[in-house]
Amino acid sequence: MGLLEQQRLYCKQRGTIKWVKFGDAGTKFFHTNATIKHGRNLISNLINNDDTVLSDHKEKEKILWEDFKIRLRTFEFEGFFVVPEFFILNSVNLSMLEGPFSQEKIDNVIKNLPTSPLTLMGSIMSS
Repeated sequence: MGLLEQQRLYCKQRGTIKWVKFGDAGTKFFHTNATIKHGRNLISNLINNDDTVLSDHKEKEKILWEDFKIRLRTFEFEGFFVVPEFFILNSVNLSMLEGPFSQEKIDNVIKNLPTSPLTLMGSIMSS
């Protein structure tokens, strides 16, 4: 067994031991950071040219649309509507995704995989 193989096995065993010992203990940290970043991306108020604070969704939508048209020098569009319900997914029955894959589906995926560059290099070097 070569030195690189020993090092790979050592790292694999060490990672397994760490996982058994600590699990995914860092998940709470990452979830907290994601929540904080999401809060930073929220635009709760906008101030228009008259120094009026706008907090209503329709008012914010209008001021953003007007600014967008000015920046792109595009004035042909008359309306811009955002329907939040469009972006919310209805509960769809996804139980079909929970079942095991059939051997036929697995074989089809493998048959349709593009040839890997590494496989091409191996065949070129062996010839």
